[in-house]
Amino acid sequence: MSYLVKSDRADVNRAGRVFDAHHRRARYDPAWKDLTIRRYVPALRQNLAEMKAGQLGALRADVAAKHDRKIKGINKMEESILLGQHLLMLPSLPPRERELKDEPGLAPCAIGGSVSACRRP
Repeated sequence: MSYLVKSDRADVNRAGRVFDAHHRRARYDPAWKDLTIRRYVPALRQNLAEMKAGQLGALRADVAAKHDRKIKGINKMEESILLGQHLLMLPSLPPRERELKDEPGLAPCAIGGSVSACRRP
């Protein structure tokens, strides 16, 4: 399926294909960010404002307030507090992953490390 989609937009990975600077920067420069999606922000804000206006907005606000009260009540329950404390005491890595991390020869990025540390230009 992926090949068909890429073929349709003329973006198939082929041997000998030349990639431009944008392609390399997008994949290998951790400081570079593609912010082109921000062009949708004004329209999204306008549509959200329209959705939250009028009777629908009042109903949404009421449901959100009830939800917030319920969550606050749950978080005050003794069971919830004990569960939170228990979760904080658990190790951050599963047992087998901790063992793998200690094995020699594994790169830090292979076990929970930074992805950018594994990238090679």
